[in-house]
Amino acid sequence: MDIEFLQTVFFVVAIIFFIIVGVLVLPALIRINRILKRVDSISKDLVGPAKHLAKAAAALQESAIAAGVAYFIKKAHDFMENRTEDHHNQPPRRVL
Repeated sequence: MDIEFLQTVFFVVAIIFFIIVGVLVLPALIRINRILKRVDSISKDLVGPAKHLAKAAAALQESAIAAGVAYFIKKAHDFMENRTEDHHNQPPRRVL
């Protein structure tokens, strides 16, 4: 057998192998591409609501902080009122 004949046979077998692999892999690649396009469109559809949820969460956080500060100020005010009432209700001190 001639070496050129073996090279030709190997070349033809390699081409046939790659054609078969291409025929088998191409539909899978097409399906994967379609799935990725669907995932991309779904993720684009979810980005809008996610932005709105993030804005709502930020607003809730700000209102919760404001409510906490207001509650603290109210408690401090109540404490100061009770302290002044207690101070006025005490009998006068005797100075010796």
